[in-house]
Amino acid sequence: MQIQLSEQFGVRRTPLRDAFRILERDGLVRVTNGNQTVEVIEMTPAEIIDLYQIRESLDGLATRLLATCGMSSQAEQRLVRSLATLDEVMSAERLDIAAYNPAYIDFHLGIMLANPNRRLQELQHIVRLSSQMFLPRYLSRTSGDESESFNEEYLRSLLIAGNDDHQQISESIKAEDATKAESLAKRHIRKTISEISRATKRPE
Repeated sequence: MQIQLSEQFGVRRTPLRDAFRILERDGLVRVTNGNQTVEVIEMTPAEIIDLYQIRESLDGLATRLLATCGMSSQAEQRLVRSLATLDEVMSAERLDIAAYNPAYIDFHLGIMLANPNRRLQELQHIVRLSSQMFLPRYLSRTSGDESESFNEEYLRSLLIAGNDDHQQISESIKAEDATKAESLAKRHIRKTISEISRATKRPE
């Protein structure tokens, strides 16, 4: 209930409702019961794949446009910071998905928001929503071995491969190779779609 959340966070209900409207717009929550109740959205694997299929086109286009027009120094610095954070997470003794997720989102948003197409920038919520729904929920599901050590080993190898993709995408944008950058970005998303399908075919 919104009134309970207002009391819990110690804030008035009006700014709280405004925040929930943003979350609802981005597809993260559902406001029901006459605007009194907030429900966190749970997407099915098929729904998440639907989002990533859209992202294949969006990410590819954003990357191609950015490589075509060239990056500003500010946009380049954002990608460099994101890549550095991702590398730091991967090199840590303990894999921290909570630290990885915002850096992953920031990398992809950096490309989306730096491209010159304003209409495309307005679709950034799809990047946020798809990433928030996939990474925390499905990357922790590996193959039949349920041991924590196996899970972490598998996840680390998966994310390292993803970081290699990020680095190649960034280098292609810097080189202003629009065709290669778009191809790499689309391939990266297709690999994610394949992982969602693989991870969710197994029983809970």
